[in-house]
Amino acid sequence: MNAKFQQVVRLMIRGGFAHGTDIPGLRVGGSSPSRCFRAETALLRKSMFRSILSTKSTIEVFVMTAAEKLAFSATDFLDWEVRQATKHEFVAGEFFAMAGAGEAHVTISGNVFAALRNHLRGTPCRAYITDMKVRVEKVDAFFYPDVFVTCSANDAMRKNYKTEPKLVAEVLSPSTAAYDRGLKFAYYRELTSLEEYVLIDPERISVEVFRRDEAGLWVLHPFGHNDTVELASINQNLPMSVVYEDAWPDARVIVVDEREWRVR
Repeated sequence: MNAKFQQVVRLMIRGGFAHGTDIPGLRVGGSSPSRCFRAETALLRKSMFRSILSTKSTIEVFVMTAAEKLAFSATDFLDWEVRQATKHEFVAGEFFAMAGAGEAHVTISGNVFAALRNHLRGTPCRAYITDMKVRVEKVDAFFYPDVFVTCSANDAMRKNYKTEPKLVAEVLSPSTAAYDRGLKFAYYRELTSLEEYVLIDPERISVEVFRRDEAGLWVLHPFGHNDTVELASINQNLPMSVVYEDAWPDARVIVVDEREWRVR
């Protein structure tokens, strides 16, 4: 099996293609990406794909067989992703295209990043936003946190990804909230450097800070309206007015001591 064909096999393993993905010599198109593999002959001969283009079942058998022999490694992912127009996260041989974020999500991420960057100026710590990857070696994964902070000298020397964040912040969305709270948080907990994990809700005034205590247990510290968010890992306090600047949730009624207050 030649190198180009091996590359295609790696990308096909376990439905790894996203709709419309381009790689040299192959394009995935049509309404059902899992069924519509169309070989373009610029770099790959049609004969290579004759046995896998005939039926859906043949494709599935081929991919399952190939998966036993080839793995899409972290190195493969880094080499491939740098040529893509969109970002992807990677976990244990599989990669996933990231959806675009809404205005509130982007604004809140920017607010938090700007506040952290200003606070950390003149220290060894750096804040990053959106486009920098975090590597979680123990689960063979790469993620793109909305905002994170690292104070590691080793990370300062790495250009494409970081491995030792001490704070990670994610802005929730309806499609990813369960994942961010559950499995993704479990992955992040494998980072021995991580001290705080922050979840920000763009639809209501709520910031949850999960902090690792001296016993290694993760303790929830919730913050709501009129609270100031404490980020102990970097010795910083964030007022809600800073977190939600220009992205305040829609007005809604809350009850405090049996009285109604309208949040604006």
